Amino acid sequence: MSAGPRYEYLWEDGVKYKRPTKLPAPEYVDALMSWAQNQLDDGKIFPNQIVRRLFRVYAHIYSNHFDHICALGIEPHLNTSYRHFFLFINEFDLVDKKELAPLEELNDAILAEDKGR
Repeated sequence: MSAGPRYEYLWEDGVKYKRPTKLPAPEYVDALMSWAQNQLDDGKIFPNQIVRRLFRVYAHIYSNHFDHICALGIEPHLNTSYRHFFLFINEFDLVDKKELAPLEELNDAILAEDKGR
């Protein structure tokens, strides 16, 4: 597959195509869609591994940059984003409780507030 005469995209998925391989665009797109579906269907990769890593970003932001977030006036946006994220991962038990320890107090407050609704 190419993007004009100057750019060529080779396909490699580590399974069927172990080395970068030249494919016509329809085959490249088909291989990409199959690969993406396999990633989404793999319980080892998605969603647990992805959401665990996303949680770590939230933990980092809250632990290291919260003062800056407040100074920018975007604390409500961060809190709303995290609240939705946390309630989702909690509902479907996507992250081990021990991984959530850095934000345990915030998580408990979110759960208490949600319980009251």
